[in-house]
Amino acid sequence: MHERWSSSLLGRSVAQCTVLVEALTLGGLAGAVLCPGSRSTPIAAALSASDASVVVGLDEREAAFFALGWAKALRRPVAVVTTSGTAALELVPALAEAREAGVALVAIVADRPRWAHGVGAAQTVEQAQTLASVASVIDLELSDVVDAEQLAGVAHELLVRTVAAPFGPGPCVLNLAIAEPLLVDEEVRIGPWHPRSVTIPSRPSLADAWLAQWFDPQRRGWLVVGEDDTIDVDALASVAAHLGWPVLADPLAGVERGPWVLEHPELVLRSLPDASPEVVLVLGAPHASRVVAERIAVAARRGIPVAWIQSRSRWRDPARLATTAVVADVGDALRRALLTVPGGHAGEPCGLCERDRTIAATLEQVVADGPTGEVALARVVLQGLHDGESLVVASSLPIRHLEVFGGRAPAGVRVLANRGLNGIDGTLATWLGVAHASRALSVLVVGDLTALYGLSALWQLPLPERGLVVVLENQGGVIFDRVAPARLLDPTTQRSFFVTPPRYSPGRILEGLGHEVMTLKDAASVKTALSRARAGAFVVARVGTTREATNAELDRLYQAAGRS
Repeated sequence: MHERWSSSLLGRSVAQCTVLVEALTLGGLAGAVLCPGSRSTPIAAALSASDASVVVGLDEREAAFFALGWAKALRRPVAVVTTSGTAALELVPALAEAREAGVALVAIVADRPRWAHGVGAAQTVEQAQTLASVASVIDLELSDVVDAEQLAGVAHELLVRTVAAPFGPGPCVLNLAIAEPLLVDEEVRIGPWHPRSVTIPSRPSLADAWLAQWFDPQRRGWLVVGEDDTIDVDALASVAAHLGWPVLADPLAGVERGPWVLEHPELVLRSLPDASPEVVLVLGAPHASRVVAERIAVAARRGIPVAWIQSRSRWRDPARLATTAVVADVGDALRRALLTVPGGHAGEPCGLCERDRTIAATLEQVVADGPTGEVALARVVLQGLHDGESLVVASSLPIRHLEVFGGRAPAGVRVLANRGLNGIDGTLATWLGVAHASRALSVLVVGDLTALYGLSALWQLPLPERGLVVVLENQGGVIFDRVAPARLLDPTTQRSFFVTPPRYSPGRILEGLGHEVMTLKDAASVKTALSRARAGAFVVARVGTTREATNAELDRLYQAAGRS
């Protein structure tokens, strides 16, 4: 049983928020990112007096993405706190990303009381309705009749909605209407209240008959793996060997190298246009590669059965290809498949795997002959990371560099990105949140436009003790040279409306602000940058190139893979 009260000069709303904050912290909240504001003063005062780990961020949008990265790295709930009005609406992009990516993001937003709505009160909008479009919302108005047990219950409900139900991890908003946020000269006691525990319900197990039907070594199949926290990579490797099926894994799935794991699934499928399975098992989130998705769609249209196992009940089959879809613990399904499915692989080689090994050897040689372009250098960065370190990749062209040409990440290296909804929004802030959660080195690979878009995050949010930002300065959005429909436009329109060459170099701007900035030209300079960052420095490394050079490098790599 707990009893807390506000100190002198702190009013009833602070005492109530103190109970909320303490109950959230005891229930498993890992930390909070606070955005200063007047209406949210009681929440800020409660956080200041608590044991919670608190970071201050001025820009609500960037603060929310920082909290997203922090929660994503820890796999625990993290809160972002804002005042009322448009400040609360700035959380929508990060909340939407958290919903799609399954991240336990908590938002606590101050609001005006109901009687102040609709009458022109300052900083008053229907924020609860807007936020409800991207997250679960608890709408609470603080008053004298709300006691400590009820507040502890609200904190418990907020955490349960965030980490457990009904769709697995995801965002939840506490819209907190506060009548008077100013500090008042009174001492208020509130309590006692009883702590509550948050229990994540176990996901169901699949029936043995279902497993035997789909994990069938007598059929030629593909294991397509997306991001999912329940995946057991060791069991996946054993299942692939047992069945003799190739693993086509998204970089974010955390699948390490192995004899059945394709290093370059997109390049393999491009080079084998007639390759087709007899069954497809999709595990976790959809694979982000358009080539992989299109090949599964072609197989489905030919009548090839597609089974989808994922740990979240929210539907994640964007092309609606699944013959059957089930919600279950993916790791448990893989482990039980090894015990349930009879027979096993007879040892014949996997055609896709053989092709993959040839392509991997070719690309390794091409990169070794002279890694001077942004694609090759991004690959060198990934392959130079150590066990326990992390890489955050911008979800525009840089993630495609590594997805197609980077190969599997080294053992123990975690690759992260905002792939659910965002293009360039919040990338630097998300990386800062990931780095904040880790004692080991965290690296960001980002394009120049994305870096400029989020540059303010680097001066308002905490910088990591060990951090490396690799900026690919290629004169704008080169992604629009590689994807339709922008590449089909006339050159003037494409350049002005899509590529949008930046006026300033982000590396030069950061150098002017006093950051250490170096230029990456080859593998040796990448090694130096990584060593400096590991030693305890915040390093910015720029890759100076051009749009034409990057396109030429991509064409050369695709051609080399096609000829291998």
